[in-house]
Amino acid sequence: MNLTDEDIHLLAKAIAPLLIEQVKATHHEFWIDPEKHYRDHLAINRFNLIFTDDLIAALKEVAGSYRKGRNLVWGIFIALVAAGALWTAFQGWVHGK
Repeated sequence: MNLTDEDIHLLAKAIAPLLIEQVKATHHEFWIDPEKHYRDHLAINRFNLIFTDDLIAALKEVAGSYRKGRNLVWGIFIALVAAGALWTAFQGWVHGK
């Protein structure tokens, strides 16, 4: 028996809902709603259009620069605290004589 493409399409169209209901009936923990899955792919595709490889590289560079700047500011703060402590100690030594 030979089936045409149209026969196969009609069989698939008739059997697909039954198979989906059977799979849903077993209530798998990993079941993903097909509509939600499709919408998730659309959202991911929109992000792929926005976040190109060049943009991701630029964002990584900005994050690295931010970290370096934050470390520089923190280092300057510690240096000023140390300088202030030394200045205070010097003032105490000078006025204590």
